Amino acid sequence: MRYKTLQAHRLKEQGEEVAEHLKTQRAYRLQGDLAQIFYDRRKELGYTQAEAAARCGITQAKVSIIEGSGAHPTPALLEKLSRGLEASITVVYHREKDHEISLVPEAAEDAA
Repeated sequence: MRYKTLQAHRLKEQGEEVAEHLKTQRAYRLQGDLAQIFYDRRKELGYTQAEAAARCGITQAKVSIIEGSGAHPTPALLEKLSRGLEASITVVYHREKDHEISLVPEAAEDAA
């Protein structure tokens, strides 16, 4: 009986570790997606990292971190990026699957 209890406990711990690992993977993918949409929009606008930083109210180092997939998209950061990149940024968090992030330029919003 004791062996079965120990085995059940180990399986539960392994399941929790797998769930945490998947959660971490989803967060990294979201950071990578943010990096890509930020970079693409910055290039589309013709901004250098320094120009984008000034427009967004962040440091050039922070721009480098974002583009290197190292920034988690907090509401405060997304608001700064949205204003500086003249676009709406939307993040949808899902419980069981990958999160989604999208950027819609203001010019496209006005045309819609």
